[in-house]
Amino acid sequence: MGSGLGSAQRAVMAIFEDEPDARLTVKEVAARVYPGKEITRGDTNNIGRVLRQLAPMIGLACCRVRIPDHFGWRHQWGRK
Repeated sequence: MGSGLGSAQRAVMAIFEDEPDARLTVKEVAARVYPGKEITRGDTNNIGRVLRQLAPMIGLACCRVRIPDHFGWRHQWGRK
């Protein structure tokens, strides 16, 4: 096992360093980490795991936001 950060971890860190006020869903983060690729369930699971791992290190928090004009919620990640 390597001791450094993986490519997905580095990409997620870069996203939130470049845009500190960004509020993104896991699918939106995955689309930025894997540009031009069709996002699969495995990709979103991987990015969700990366977000949970990096959250305490870079000050991320997840919050639940109501979807306007729809029934339901979505989870968004962003800096505290």
